[in-house]
Amino acid sequence: MLSIMTKYIHYIIDFILGVDSKKVLNEELSLSVTIPNIVTEMRTIVDELKIAAFDNQDGIVDYSGLKNSPTFMRYKKIAGSLKLLNLSTLQSRGEKLAFWINLYNSLIVDAVISLGIKKTVWEKGLGFFRKVAYEIGGLRYSADDIEHGILRNNQFHPIFRIPQFDSNDVRLRHSLALDPRIHFTLVCASRSCPVITVYHATEIDKELDIASSSFINGGGVIVNLGKKKLSLSRIFKWYKADFGGRRGIIEFILKYIKDGTEKDFLAKNNYKLRIEYQKYDWSLNH
Repeated sequence: MLSIMTKYIHYIIDFILGVDSKKVLNEELSLSVTIPNIVTEMRTIVDELKIAAFDNQDGIVDYSGLKNSPTFMRYKKIAGSLKLLNLSTLQSRGEKLAFWINLYNSLIVDAVISLGIKKTVWEKGLGFFRKVAYEIGGLRYSADDIEHGILRNNQFHPIFRIPQFDSNDVRLRHSLALDPRIHFTLVCASRSCPVITVYHATEIDKELDIASSSFINGGGVIVNLGKKKLSLSRIFKWYKADFGGRRGIIEFILKYIKDGTEKDFLAKNNYKLRIEYQKYDWSLNH
């Protein structure tokens, strides 16, 4: 009964937001990439996208420069081949995490270019993260499906408060154990997002730690010693439960914050701190 209700609510949400469940951004199918090599080819081309258009320092993307580049044209062909991908070829946790994180980020880059977005992902209307999608192995995966259904282990959507997949959804078999560090890897094409980069299966835990540390020490967490106040990115508010609530958030921050004075202050004043959340800047990261 709950599964039917979840499916029905998603149907209503998609209807209201105007989501076309048959529309995907990788309609082009390339047969030039042999099936066993699609994952390898995707990893290689995403690395090339990084070199061509990602600024690791400032977190910006050169969408206009990428649009007509040979690198992006090749990416689109390989993305088309995802329609034939057997996801069971992804074996290790590292392979799966790196694949889905990179795919989410490259899907968003593709969507910004393909939809001609200039200022913010919301300029085309609500539901951006439900509308932009790829077909993978014969099934549709939207950005929301990848984030909430796969990478967050089908936890409740922060807005709709229901699981992303109903219990009978075949895509549920690909859901991964939730690692809160993924929140600092997913880039929603906005200024307040984490810095965009590329992730690799063999280095995934090291790269997840780097992403978390970079975000926390790069403005995602601001400690005001005098006012005993903690200013946090809204990511911590939206996904509070993923970190284990207030206490879990503080413990997570303590693991990564670099300033020794601030670290000691947080450790000693955990329950006395006033937490505020920063305004989220949705302007395009270009």
